[in-house]
Amino acid sequence: MTLPGSTGVVKNHEQQIQGLHQDLQRNTIDVDTFRRKSMQLAQRIEDPVNTLAPADKQRLLKELNANLASPSGSGSVASQGAGLNRKIGDFYASTNPQDVGMRKAIFSDKLQDKNSMISMLETQLPFGVAGQLNQPAGNWNTGTFQALFTAAWLEHPTEKGSYMVDLSSLSSSQRNEVKQAAADNLKKRKSSHLSGAGLSASKNFEVLKGYKELLVQVETNQGKPYLFLKAEGATTGIKGFIPHARGYISKVRTGEGLVSSSELRKLAQNEPGMIEPRAAENYSKAYGSVLKNLGLKGNRVSTQEMAKALFETTGHQPMGRVDAAAFVQQASNKELGQALNAYADAATQGKGTVLAGNGAKITDAMIGDLRQVAQSLIADGASQYPRIHREIVTTPQQLDASLILFKSNA
Repeated sequence: MTLPGSTGVVKNHEQQIQGLHQDLQRNTIDVDTFRRKSMQLAQRIEDPVNTLAPADKQRLLKELNANLASPSGSGSVASQGAGLNRKIGDFYASTNPQDVGMRKAIFSDKLQDKNSMISMLETQLPFGVAGQLNQPAGNWNTGTFQALFTAAWLEHPTEKGSYMVDLSSLSSSQRNEVKQAAADNLKKRKSSHLSGAGLSASKNFEVLKGYKELLVQVETNQGKPYLFLKAEGATTGIKGFIPHARGYISKVRTGEGLVSSSELRKLAQNEPGMIEPRAAENYSKAYGSVLKNLGLKGNRVSTQEMAKALFETTGHQPMGRVDAAAFVQQASNKELGQALNAYADAATQGKGTVLAGNGAKITDAMIGDLRQVAQSLIADGASQYPRIHREIVTTPQQLDASLILFKSNA
């Protein structure tokens, strides 16, 4: 059935989808712009006030979803290994016996098929992500926070990841409602992340097998408010104390915690474009050494602060700019990432640039970690915000658009 006036609307949306893909192929827009405009288009297609027939809406969303995952050279969304990747939706819907077996090993028994996942999300987030974040504290429960984590994970799947949902779009009073909802529904726990004001949403947390804890923190970083979400392999209660302690010791010694799901790690290693192995705000060991040698302390040193100190200490001129501080202050995250890659190239050719006055040299491991940080910055595109390390930063609107696309292939 075609609704009155819908033909022109469908054609217009088709042209917009094709135009975005062509712009990305021609490099007239970057991945960040492509991703943002695609999400905005998805929301317009889904908007109930338009005249689209359900079948047309479903087809357009599938086309947009495929567009987001289609290759277009080095700048393709798929090559970034980041959010809105169609592959996780296809993997979840696949009937291939190998995929079915992997899903059984990775996801909760309650979430083995895509319809079950969608049902859980719609039950816990009936107003969507942005709508839920604007609800009063009384309209929240532990499952709400778990569903928010799940939405963030589906947008950017990781084996080990920290998710920071930007709450800047909320009023000050509404951010207090979110904070109150967390205090009312979650238990206090110690945390080695950011402010350390941890809360546990572990009660009936069944999303990814092997992950028994959901760490929640309402944070402010460099003046911006965030909801911090991170799945962990063990709780901090009596039963989880020993395994949690083992994971913490491993992180201190190696910069990485223990493996919580061997099957999820295997999938991340085999398909890093679908599951990113590690994307967290806590420093890797080599990156921590870079900060230490630069005289930077604390667990919230921004990549901008690190880059300024790195360029000034080593004498490297980012993008040919003599004033490193001015460059860092003005650069977008993408430009900063490109400058860090250029530094890594120069340091590699120089076989160990002196990193600090004590004669410490930058090692291959440090270069590798700097390149990973650079990759995250480049994926941020033209935005400009104080990234801590490799955490996943997203917005309520991005998560809603991502869920629309995830559902479109159901």
